[in-house]
Amino acid sequence: MIEAKLDPSLIEYTIYNIVKTVYTGRVTIGNRPSLSETELNDLIVVLANGEIESIKATDRPIFGNCSVMIQIWVKGKKDGTKNAARLSELRTLIMGLFPTTINEYSISYKNEIGSRDSLGFHSINLNFKINF
Repeated sequence: MIEAKLDPSLIEYTIYNIVKTVYTGRVTIGNRPSLSETELNDLIVVLANGEIESIKATDRPIFGNCSVMIQIWVKGKKDGTKNAARLSELRTLIMGLFPTTINEYSISYKNEIGSRDSLGFHSINLNFKINF
């Protein structure tokens, strides 16, 4: 029997609920939805990426870990430049939640990268390590 804490969907949903405590905008789980150029100014995506690894004793896991990414997407300014102030504001908001322990998960910051899409949205991808 696989323990519930190893379920990637449960891990994503746990992080989603943490983010929703401080961010009232749109938060999605999994991949970022398709966006129109006028639909949103920002959104956050939560996804478990990579493998869930567990160390087993006999037939049940003792502990394990996985990575979770929180993507912060912000629409660029009218001149096409990155809205660095809003990205920084949302990053600070999210980073204020971690490190934390919730249920049986210990969540800590790992690293981050950024990107831009063809609709003028810029992102910061915050990577966290989940230990359980």
